[in-house]
Amino acid sequence: MKKLLSILAICSVCFASEELDFAKESQLQNSCDRGEFESCVMLGSMYHRGDGVRQSYVNAIKLYTEACSQNYGKGCTQLGFVYENGHGVKVDVQKAQAYYKEGCEKGDGNGCGSLALFYENGIGVEQNLTTALAYYQHACESGDAESCARAGQMYEQGLGAQKSLSKSAGFYHEACVLGNAQSCVQAGGMYYQAQGVEQDARKALGLFKRACELGEHSGCKNYDMLKVNRWFE
Repeated sequence: MKKLLSILAICSVCFASEELDFAKESQLQNSCDRGEFESCVMLGSMYHRGDGVRQSYVNAIKLYTEACSQNYGKGCTQLGFVYENGHGVKVDVQKAQAYYKEGCEKGDGNGCGSLALFYENGIGVEQNLTTALAYYQHACESGDAESCARAGQMYEQGLGAQKSLSKSAGFYHEACVLGNAQSCVQAGGMYYQAQGVEQDARKALGLFKRACELGEHSGCKNYDMLKVNRWFE
């Protein structure tokens, strides 16, 4: 029985080893060494998650730091995530905030979005909804769908700025284009009901259809309702 357990233990190690992707690890490390800092962050993420390599926060932090020091914003943002969540280090929201800010300033939209959350909720900084909204907009311009959606919500509710349904509709529409399904529903409803925009049932139909294609059930329901009743004609 002991011999069988030993064999099983050895085999489990064998299977675990087969899951390691040494070729990809080597390829990314070589690219990183050549100054391709996106590869540094990709390899760092693999070490961070233990995806294809043996998990090592130490190696992840080293690679993120190298990328960040060479003005690659995603590396800085990843360091912010490390310190916010205490992965291999003590939780330090001040350092997390500083790294998110650095990532944002170096062009990473996710850094701007994370920084916006800190200002919105007063994490490591004094709560400031106006500043939060500004960072959400900056993140949106960098292609972060969730930040576009949040900017739309804040303009709709008048948080951090004067209420503006037209701006809200614009941000929801952009979030939809970037793949945020719920924002497609929000934008569709605003176009159908003429909230901040001219009524355009056909455009609403297209937005509901996209929401449905992205897996949002309410989008499918609204799309079918408009089609059946031919309200878009």
